[in-house]
Amino acid sequence: MTDSDGKKNVNVINGSVDAPTVGSKHIELEVPHILGTLPGAPEGLLPASALEQPLSVEVPAWDNLPPENAIDKLSFQWRRQNTSNAFNTLQAYEIKGPLDDTDFPLLLTIDAGKLDYEEGPFDFRYLVIGHNGGAENDSKITPLVIDRSPPYKHAPPGALILPTTQITIPFFEAHGDEFVCVIPDYADRQEGDEVDYYWKTSAGSQHINRIPVPADLKIVYTRVQIEAAQNGECYAEYKLYDKAGNSSPISESVPIEVDMTPRSLNFVKVTGASGSAEYGKLNIDFAGDGVVVKLPADADIYEGEKVRLQWADPLAFNSLCLSDADPIDPLQFKVSKDYIAAHMVSSLADGAGYIPVYYEVLDSSGMTVLATSKVYNLAISDVLAANYPTLQCESVKGHELSLANVPQSGAFVFVSYWPFMADDQFLSFSLVGLGVDGKNLTIEYFTEHAVTEEEVAEEKVSTVVAKADLEKFKVGTQLNFEGRVSFNNKGYWYNFRREWALLKD
Repeated sequence: MTDSDGKKNVNVINGSVDAPTVGSKHIELEVPHILGTLPGAPEGLLPASALEQPLSVEVPAWDNLPPENAIDKLSFQWRRQNTSNAFNTLQAYEIKGPLDDTDFPLLLTIDAGKLDYEEGPFDFRYLVIGHNGGAENDSKITPLVIDRSPPYKHAPPGALILPTTQITIPFFEAHGDEFVCVIPDYADRQEGDEVDYYWKTSAGSQHINRIPVPADLKIVYTRVQIEAAQNGECYAEYKLYDKAGNSSPISESVPIEVDMTPRSLNFVKVTGASGSAEYGKLNIDFAGDGVVVKLPADADIYEGEKVRLQWADPLAFNSLCLSDADPIDPLQFKVSKDYIAAHMVSSLADGAGYIPVYYEVLDSSGMTVLATSKVYNLAISDVLAANYPTLQCESVKGHELSLANVPQSGAFVFVSYWPFMADDQFLSFSLVGLGVDGKNLTIEYFTEHAVTEEEVAEEKVSTVVAKADLEKFKVGTQLNFEGRVSFNNKGYWYNFRREWALLKD
């Protein structure tokens, strides 16, 4: 609108206002309010998007407003901050009366072209020359900041600092499923800057997020985001925005090779076991020296990673976790015989008859599991009855126990060594037969006795049966020594017995 701001009795003046009358009394006016500035520091910052539009300013009422047909002259002025330079006029108006308090705040604008090519912090004010004698009064100063320069001053930002240029599933497994990049620090970084970042493939760029520039300059691409894109050559790129909204060009970037092909971690093989790749059965008769478990040669295990073998469920009795492979063959593990008998078919509490055997891939520290192999299910046959513990007595000849051969100190009875005997097992045995009164009689000697290391070394568990106990049984009848052994912490018992004829002479 020509020579008018479109407001009541307001006309634009080309140029500055007339000089004031000498000797007029100066009054400081209230501060103007520049509309649309951004909150926070720096105070008075205009969004870059607002610089193409007229600048709107609210002016509060001043004293002695012009009556009808009288004219006050108002001009907006500015100068560079932190200088003592004279103020320059941006735009001037004639304010014609009548005006009263209901017309305020007075909304006026400054042509956008008046701000062209200007940048930096300014002191902003307005000045009023009154209608009655030309008194000149200027307002309190308010800051006005114009920012037209993006971070890097229109040059592309530097490439992100990358943790690696080769991304694989093992990389994510070792780094919490995150690809963490660092924005290179830049000279004009300030509070309120934002970063917009992307993942680029040959198919195009995927927008990831726009966030305030972090204090540590780190931005995160997740495994899910990268897996959603294609394998091959990719790029991590970003743009920077300052608080005013000025955008840098897209950043420089370097190629990143992405291969998210899943790991191949197939089943182990247990030497001597028969069956399929997933299920097998091991004859315990061939495990007296332990068993060898082999990892597949094509397992995807990468340099710097560690491997550990899991034998049976980790919560099961006598399970085993092995981190030390064969020093000659890093894909081979030896399970000693001490960890075998507890997992025989009958010993398994759930009756499934299988134990899981698998391996885990860990990071270089050996603390974090990166991947777990397919689970091989192994059944271990029971010990043959012929190999159960055997009861023996020094006073027995053949199959006869003669009371006359039993010393007054008693009969020395022992359970001889049995296959897989170990100090984590339990043993019970008792004497069973017909009493002298004609009734059944049982005398227990060991009840769930915990086998000791010394007994394993001696290869027998022994006791002395008092002669008086033997005399409680009827001569001429069959006397049974009955026993049982548990290989799995009393979860299951294997029963055995020995029969002798009890004689007097």
